[in-house]
Amino acid sequence: MMDILGTNFDRPDFKKMLADIDEGKINLVITKDLSRLGRDYIETRKLY
Repeated sequence: MMDILGTNFDRPDFKKMLADIDEGKINLVITKDLSRLGRDYIETRKLY
C-alpha cells in the first residue's frame, strides 16, 4: 500500500476534488489550515 502524504498534490482524491471544483460540483472547500491541503505553502497558495 502506498502512503499518500500532503507533501505534494499528486494524490488521487485531491485531483478528483480539483476536477469537481472545475466542473462546478464543489463551490467551497473549508479547511482548518492550509497545511491540510498541502504542506508546500507556495503551491497551496496558487490554488486560490
